[in-house]
Amino acid sequence: MLQPRTTSLLALAFSLGLAATAAAQPGGADGRGRLIRNFEASAPAVGELMPNLAVYDRDGQESRLPALLNGRFTVLILGCLT
Repeated sequence: MLQPRTTSLLALAFSLGLAATAAAQPGGADGRGRLIRNFEASAPAVGELMPNLAVYDRDGQESRLPALLNGRFTVLILGCLT
């Protein structure tokens, strides 16, 4: 059985670890606000030309963005789809 002092030190270490993990998370209103501000600062503006990016379909085939758009309206879905 662990000594009371050892148990207290383990509990303290565990608590500090949890606190550090919680502090590192971008959750809450402040974290969400920061993410939104970063997105708004780096998002393309309305009417801005799209870069010549390589994009991939669900089968892994590469295409270039201008070839896909080709003067048509296109919906782009960005992010992790898993």
